[in-house]
Amino acid sequence: MIYKEKAKCQIGKKNNSDYISNQQILSDFYNFFQIFTGIVFSETKQLFRGTDQTIIQHEPISKNINFYQTNLLLDKLAIKLKEIQKAISSEDFEILEKQINHVFTVFN
Repeated sequence: MIYKEKAKCQIGKKNNSDYISNQQILSDFYNFFQIFTGIVFSETKQLFRGTDQTIIQHEPISKNINFYQTNLLLDKLAIKLKEIQKAISSEDFEILEKQINHVFTVFN
């Protein structure tokens, strides 16, 4: 999405001030999502300490005390989605929303 917005600006489909504003929103979302995936990985990794298992059945992540930080970030993710919705096309947002909804399905 970041590349797509930059390309739109370069070919003149967006003015520079819209591009800068949208670029900041997209960059903020990108950075937030990197942190989010890192926290999920870190908290998930804790489940595999002291075991040689490669698969573990576990209670849902949502509202699970073992995933405290992940759940805090999940609440912020909803806010970030509202912010990014203003910066991207409705088609791009629909794709992103489907992917995020899949994450929530897996976590539940």
